Amino acid sequence: MPYSLSNDHPDNASQTPDSGSTTSQASEELTAELDYYRGLLERIMSIVRSGDQARVAHLISIIRDNPSDSDIYTQLEIEPPINDSDEEEDKEEDDEESEEQNN
Repeated sequence: MPYSLSNDHPDNASQTPDSGSTTSQASEELTAELDYYRGLLERIMSIVRSGDQARVAHLISIIRDNPSDSDIYTQLEIEPPINDSDEEEDKEEDDEESEEQNN
């Protein structure tokens, strides 16, 4: 589950000398959260770019149901990933079928 972007410290000057570990931990949490949302966006964009209208429509219907970000991410993890090599294989199969029909 993602971490919060909010900062519990209203003023960095009020931090104690051992706040270096707190700052380090906050930095790690922020990095983890950014990675989480980057991964979520990359999965969404790969589906949109795929051109698979059924998957795009399914994704939009999921988002319109107003789920949490983690619910969207979970749903995207359930669906098979989009892979350029799969699209190339499909294209090769279509080309072979077309060639057979022409002969």
